[in-house]
Amino acid sequence: MLDKYKIKILADTFSDIQNLANRDNIARFCYQSKTHLALSFLIGSKHNGGISLEEIFQTVDRRIASRSTIQRVLDTGIKTNFFEKNKSKEDGRVQLYRLAPLAVEFLKDWIKSKVRTMNSK
Repeated sequence: MLDKYKIKILADTFSDIQNLANRDNIARFCYQSKTHLALSFLIGSKHNGGISLEEIFQTVDRRIASRSTIQRVLDTGIKTNFFEKNKSKEDGRVQLYRLAPLAVEFLKDWIKSKVRTMNSK
């Protein structure tokens, strides 16, 4: 059984998804599917150095998404300015994915919202 605090966290998260998914293209992209959300979190967690396509393929379990689905989501993320792709400084053949500035701001706000919810016990 879930206590009131845990129920509030779930309800607030659902409400955020409902409200934010209609706010703008950045939020809509992030909440489009579990793959979009998972890649947003993964790339965000590697934001400072970036992450290569091969590292993404090695990290994301195939039960979450196939290679073709990952590639499609990344391509869409580039087109919608959620992700940026730049050459690695160490190896110019390698492209590194990072969050675009608007995605960074969106995820910062999302994290702040979750922290507030968790601290409002």
